[in-house]
Amino acid sequence: MKFLSDPLLKPFKDFDFNTFPKEAIESLIENQQQSQTLLLDAYTDFITTPDDYSAHSGNYLHVISFVMLAYFKEKNAWFGCRKVIEALSIGREYDNGFVDIFDCIRVTQFGRMIGVLGKEHTEELIELLLNEDIEPFVRASVSFALQSCYLEGDLEQNKYIQVLDKLFDSYANSNIEDDEQEFVWSSLLQVCSTANNMDLMEKHYHQVPTNLKQYDKLGEIIESVPEDYEFLPLNQQEREFLCEEFGYFNDPLQDFKEWQLPFEPYTEEELFEAMKSAFASMQEASNTPITDMPNFPSSPIIRESPKVGRNDPCPCGSGKKFKKCCGKN
Repeated sequence: MKFLSDPLLKPFKDFDFNTFPKEAIESLIENQQQSQTLLLDAYTDFITTPDDYSAHSGNYLHVISFVMLAYFKEKNAWFGCRKVIEALSIGREYDNGFVDIFDCIRVTQFGRMIGVLGKEHTEELIELLLNEDIEPFVRASVSFALQSCYLEGDLEQNKYIQVLDKLFDSYANSNIEDDEQEFVWSSLLQVCSTANNMDLMEKHYHQVPTNLKQYDKLGEIIESVPEDYEFLPLNQQEREFLCEEFGYFNDPLQDFKEWQLPFEPYTEEELFEAMKSAFASMQEASNTPITDMPNFPSSPIIRESPKVGRNDPCPCGSGKKFKKCCGKN
């Protein structure tokens, strides 16, 4: 297998998780025609024999193949992408390689990659999203994928709203673990905020878990909207603005540089606060689409203190690595 010995891919076979491979990724981009063929060969081999790939042993070739094929918009990678999603089903014994793909990429970024690979297969994406056998966090990623398809113009608004309508019912009927409820539901509410449809929120408010941290505030937001408020479709400028943050994956050097911290596009509360700010501002901006509000996030949340890497010493002072201590929770 030629790809195993090619210098373009070699850096990802014995990889230091704490080091962002900027130069190696730049080489892939500069040599796209050659690297795209190699990456597709590697990805196809991974889908066939996932147990041969393990990030725990330093082999990230399957992860980088997935990421870069999404960046290159490789149409032939969709089949393997679907296999990864289907493999992460509740009660199923996982292949470590498939788990790596999800564990090493943040939920929203994973969704944006799924979106660009599946943009010509939106019906399949919808089928996967509504499949209650698939892990809730993975389904949340697929919801972000459909959000990307909608914002990029590959999914009509009416269809998008219909799917979200069904997703509320599906989540309500699914067995979502307590420690997953906050993120899964907050993610759905954030995705709904791009649909500019308060009727959707009003219809399904009763299905949102009452133990959600921001449940009461959601009720206040809904009640504060005037009855005669008119929700308008996104215009081109608003779509372009939102696509910068939630559209198709398009910059591995920028979007993937913090890949050591999966599951953290925003915290659950930050996701909800973004939606809350957008809706709460509507009274001050009549007939302005909710996603055009000044408080809607246009860039990642900036923390006052630096992020802690999985292999960094835990800030609690235990002496253990973060991933073996507080990072396990």
